[in-house]
Amino acid sequence: MIETHLFDVVNGATLTIDSSNMKGQRFSDGNRNIQVSCSNLGGGTFSLFYRFPEANNFVSHVTGATETDSIMIAGLEAPVCDAIQIQFTNVPAGTTKVVVNTWPRGL
Repeated sequence: MIETHLFDVVNGATLTIDSSNMKGQRFSDGNRNIQVSCSNLGGGTFSLFYRFPEANNFVSHVTGATETDSIMIAGLEAPVCDAIQIQFTNVPAGTTKVVVNTWPRGL
């Protein structure tokens, strides 16, 4: 079952999504396929990072995505993660909308 998670980010702040702020099925519950898109970037870009379970640092996945891009972490060879982080570059003051879709992945 696909779940959609909506987040608002103010003034280009970094957004970390993990079990503390994700309702429904979390990454550790099996919803490990991930699709991220952002709107209202004001010409700026976003980058997606992921964190392996029990790791301390985030790993870069895709950088420099725009409002017309959708970033995926999905499929049999996709990394397993327990958190994602979205960083913004050159986003003006205002509220950016982030949509994260997740669905189960068989391992």
